[in-house]
Amino acid sequence: MPGPHFLGSSLRMLAGLSISILSLAPGLRAQTWNNPGTGDWTQAANWTGGLPNSGTNAVINNGGTATLAGIGAAASLFVGSANTGTLSISSGGALSVASTTFIGSGSGTGFANISGGTWDTAGDFFTGYFRPGTLGVTGGTVTVGGNSYVAYSSTSGATISNGSWTTTGGLYVGVDAGLGGAGTLTINGGTVTALTVPLATDLGSTGTINLNGGALATTQIVESNGTGGGFLNFNGGTLRATANATSLIDGFETGDVQLLAGGGAIDTNGFAAGISTALQGAGGLTKQGAGVLTLSGASNYSGTTVVTGGTLNVTGSISGGDDITVQAGGSLSGTGSVSASTGNYLYLNGSLIVGNTSLGSPVSSVLDLATSGAGSTLMGAGSTLALDLFMRGGNLTGNTSAADHISLAGLLDATAGGTLVLGNPNGLSGFSVGDSWSLFDLISGPGSISGSIAVNASALNLGVGLAGDFDETTGVLSIINAIPEPTRALLILGGMSVVATRRRRHAPGLC
Repeated sequence: MPGPHFLGSSLRMLAGLSISILSLAPGLRAQTWNNPGTGDWTQAANWTGGLPNSGTNAVINNGGTATLAGIGAAASLFVGSANTGTLSISSGGALSVASTTFIGSGSGTGFANISGGTWDTAGDFFTGYFRPGTLGVTGGTVTVGGNSYVAYSSTSGATISNGSWTTTGGLYVGVDAGLGGAGTLTINGGTVTALTVPLATDLGSTGTINLNGGALATTQIVESNGTGGGFLNFNGGTLRATANATSLIDGFETGDVQLLAGGGAIDTNGFAAGISTALQGAGGLTKQGAGVLTLSGASNYSGTTVVTGGTLNVTGSISGGDDITVQAGGSLSGTGSVSASTGNYLYLNGSLIVGNTSLGSPVSSVLDLATSGAGSTLMGAGSTLALDLFMRGGNLTGNTSAADHISLAGLLDATAGGTLVLGNPNGLSGFSVGDSWSLFDLISGPGSISGSIAVNASALNLGVGLAGDFDETTGVLSIINAIPEPTRALLILGGMSVVATRRRRHAPGLC
């Protein structure tokens, strides 16, 4: 919950008056901006009582605009606390606030624009505290040591187009402390970083994030009130994980997380992150960075799915979209269902892993893979299919617990090559000729495999003379003799002898 959250409606109303109390508190003098136009923060004549410093509050509330391209300081900063006030920081500006920043508070309206320089606030940072506030960042760096709030019981917004905004604590968008709260955070570029990003905190509030570009880096985005007041819209931007997170996106209702026409990217950044909320919309999804992204919801979106790095692990479903591409170095894994819409393709240039995201799943798993119409699953020359074996001993094709398998609808085209990599998590040994497993459930009618898939059975530690053989027509893996039987070997040698004799008889220059 937000730090300054008040219990009881009367206390919440009094909270809006706390600003004037703070400014009059003993030992906290207020230096008030007196220029009704635009002036330089560093000019003492623009302030009543002299320049603010780390021991005095700074108040800009007379309709004027304070610009800062030099060094400025304040204990707490109030921009628009009794009227309209504006702060503008440009290249070379360095503002240090020892306690709290308020953009819009009391009975005023605040505006803050930073195009360069730095703005450091050691405590909390409010864009709209019971009154409207607007923050615009087109360059420079905003750093907050406490929590940041967009729309604390107000209607307020922050737009980041370049530069950075970093918050040590949480970044709350839309907080209801008695008067409602409607906050909007729009990221068009740059980077916004926070420990967590709660939306629509408390009943009566709404919070919206428009991720149009740039990046939002956090451990979690969560809708807090459970009444559908939080909205997350991807339209060209990137959500970047900053730690392992079981629920990177959490608490949203179906339809509240949208992949718009520009699509969205999720960078796991070397971590393991999960999303149970269904992803929907007209756009597509790009999985970036090392690490694992697990989708456990029923996602249905119209755009493409691209894995550029790490692993996209599907334990729920992905359906309804355009082409699915797993680039070299990337992996698609899971125990769920992955399907492209009719006529679209699954391009596999990396790895397809059944079960866990690495070989060594504890139990057998099934991954549903589907294409239809003119579409198919196309394996690249360097691509791999990774499945585990869990039992051995004779014909196990009818035992679904004996091995992982792929339930295939549509054509899997291995004309370009590809390799089946077998895992052995239980350390099985003693394999013999005739051992067999069903690795593909070729759905009657549309499921088929073309081309030839090589077999890497190194994890099985097969004995001398044994090899793994995959039958593309049945989807069955078998242990076979790698060295021909003696009778067949003699026939082969005899055939080679005849060929050699014929070649000697017809070699040029010989009679």
